Amino acid sequence: SVYGLLSTDAYPKAGFGNGLEEGAISFWFKADATETGYILGSYNNGTTTALHIGIGTDNQVGKINVNLRDENSSAGSFAGSGTINDNQWHYAVLTLTPTGATLYTDVLDAVVRTGTMDNYAVWQYPMVLLARNQRGAIEGKFQGLVDDLKIYNYQWSQQDVAEEYYDVIGTASCISPQVVAGYDLNDDCKVDIGDFIIFAGAWLQDGLYPIQ
Repeated sequence: SVYGLLSTDAYPKAGFGNGLEEGAISFWFKADATETGYILGSYNNGTTTALHIGIGTDNQVGKINVNLRDENSSAGSFAGSGTINDNQWHYAVLTLTPTGATLYTDVLDAVVRTGTMDNYAVWQYPMVLLARNQRGAIEGKFQGLVDDLKIYNYQWSQQDVAEEYYDVIGTASCISPQVVAGYDLNDDCKVDIGDFIIFAGAWLQDGLYPIQ
């Protein structure tokens, strides 16, 4: 597999000017159980500024995982909850803020990591794409497929993630189910005639025992 290097002052960057303080990284990927590796990553010396996004790495079998760390060693590792080594295309977005990070997988799987993360040093080693720069050593080249990798210097909302997902595959995402909770009887994220039919069907049943 191939990999690429960004300069030490290119996004996603540390230090002044957003980057890790406030940003987003989005990409599509496809992998099976054997196609593991890193989407991007770089580590400074010691237990200081670091970032990687991995697929099935760091003992997270079948998961997408993130390691994010500032000079105070805030944050740490977290992973998505969905299984993604099914050889199907998935969409991932990591949103970064000074108070935490959120990893979205296919819009609806949202894992939040909270913590003050606003003290990043400049990179000592170039950020690597499709692998990880482990303090000067390139390792973990990603074995699967990646498409449309984008890096932004502003954070995304879940609505932004859902809109990009819809623009690509044409499928809407139910990101606010609480609005219709209890009334959405067919779980399609809206309350309409379909739910009324289900309700009316149950309405006509007699649940009393003995039947009266």
